[in-house]
Parts: sequence; structure tokens; C-alpha cells
Amino acid sequence: MTEPAAVRCTGRIRTLGTPAELEADLGPESTLDDVFRAVTGNRLGNEEGGIRGVRATHRTARRLG
Repeated sequence: MTEPAAVRCTGRIRTLGTPAELEADLGPESTLDDVFRAVTGNRLGNEEGGIRGVRATHRTARRLG
């Protein structure tokens, strides 16, 4: 069983569900990036706390172990 995921933006939970449920709501080819864009109004830029900054932090953490 997959744990639920929450999409937060500006300190508020915008949607909640399993990743598969969230993706299925948008269509068969959607990704979690698509879900994030849909529920946050496409805030995927380089602003502080944006998805790109989070991804960069995750890559650095994985690399450093």
C-alpha cells in the first residue's frame, strides 16, 4: 500500500492522495510534476522552495550520501 502524499504550496496543503491517485486525476500520462503544476498554478520556477530547488537539494543529498 502506498502512503498518501500531500502537495503543499505557500504553506498550505493543496491536495492529498496517493501518488497514483493524484496522477490518475489528471490523466493516464500525467506525472507528479504535472500534479504540482495543476494544483499550484504552475509555480515550478527557481523561486525559493520551488520544485527545482527541491530537486537540486535531493540530488546533492544523494550524491553526498
